[in-house]
Amino acid sequence: MVKKKTSPEPRTSCPKEVKIKDFSGLTEWNPKTELLNKSFVLEVVVECLKNGDPNGAMEAVLTYIRAVNRRKLSRESHVPRSTIEHCLDHGNPTLETAFKLLSA
Repeated sequence: MVKKKTSPEPRTSCPKEVKIKDFSGLTEWNPKTELLNKSFVLEVVVECLKNGDPNGAMEAVLTYIRAVNRRKLSRESHVPRSTIEHCLDHGNPTLETAFKLLSA
């Protein structure tokens, strides 16, 4: 029986590892801090609505809901947690629910 020929070892596209020596011009950025900022999220929603993009506005609201502590949000907004989870599952909260959650 003839032995099958196997492929050679795969080569990497970048053979050398890139290392940054000077971090002086870089700053650390955490996107969650932007997502938890209600005024920023409201600004995004308003901008989306100005541009005629209601889906973008709802996406911004849903992203905010995913980023925050849902139990705390439920208590502060007086919206049941099941309603919040339903919004996330189906991705289609009513405007009333969305703005209750953002105004909490």
